Amino acid sequence: MWVYYAIMVCVSGCPYARGNKWNEESVLRKLSYKKLWKLLIDLDINKKTLSQMADISASTLTKLSKGESVNMEIIMRICNALDCEIHDVVELVDGDAGNLHQRNTDA
Repeated sequence: MWVYYAIMVCVSGCPYARGNKWNEESVLRKLSYKKLWKLLIDLDINKKTLSQMADISASTLTKLSKGESVNMEIIMRICNALDCEIHDVVELVDGDAGNLHQRNTDA
């Protein structure tokens, strides 16, 4: 149910300035759509109704259910349909840094 994103923590400048590789402070964050599912329960709206209200396909709804990445336009449609803000349907949560694939460009 998570989408992994690497968020770099800048301590002294941009991490890309350090040889174009992940620095030691790299932190893995995940996107969570749990807030969306809780909001639907609170509003007594099922997924099929949301799909119709926001004009999104069943496959896009499946992606959301699996925590996969979707286009920001989809999130905006959902927010417009539910009359809410982005932070009401999606959030970044701490993840497991052990799953991060690090790039190393050393010669």
